[in-house]
Amino acid sequence: MPKKVYDIDIDDQRLSLLNKIKSRSSAKEIITLHHDYCKPISINEKIQLVTSFGSLEHVTCWDEVLENVKRFLDDGGYFLVSIPNLGSWVNRLALLLGYQPRDLEISRKRLYGIAPPFKNHGVISHVKVATLKAFIEYLTDNGFEIVIARPLYNKQNLLVNFVDKIFYTPSLSRRFVVLARKVR
Repeated sequence: MPKKVYDIDIDDQRLSLLNKIKSRSSAKEIITLHHDYCKPISINEKIQLVTSFGSLEHVTCWDEVLENVKRFLDDGGYFLVSIPNLGSWVNRLALLLGYQPRDLEISRKRLYGIAPPFKNHGVISHVKVATLKAFIEYLTDNGFEIVIARPLYNKQNLLVNFVDKIFYTPSLSRRFVVLARKVR
């Protein structure tokens, strides 16, 4: 069980949600920091695990985020991250048909060029995504070794789940998760 957990986000709604679920945590101490990922983060200790689920694709400053992670991650510590896959079967099909990939929006106001099945989903503010190959290369170039890369999929739509199972490979999945270890 972790002794200390840091919740870091700039979004007040997410931080409020994290504060509500703190009581269920087995961590002895939970520290919440309202902070912009794109600016240096000061934590005066080394951390064993950094996670990012559903946040990295909402910022344009990946280099700064990774520098923050490397700064406070212990040598041999882990970075566990999940992001949408630009190379997913859904995005490849959309591009083949002339549509904008769903996971890469060009405006925060409304969706443009998105395939009809996604028109009612609304803007989710994805501003930067990568293919699995590019993301692994990026992490490796920045001092991480890849431990695992796995596909993730949504279990709400039966038809989409069926297709996901056919293309059950990280490079074609709609979302992937990567566990990387900071190299000493």
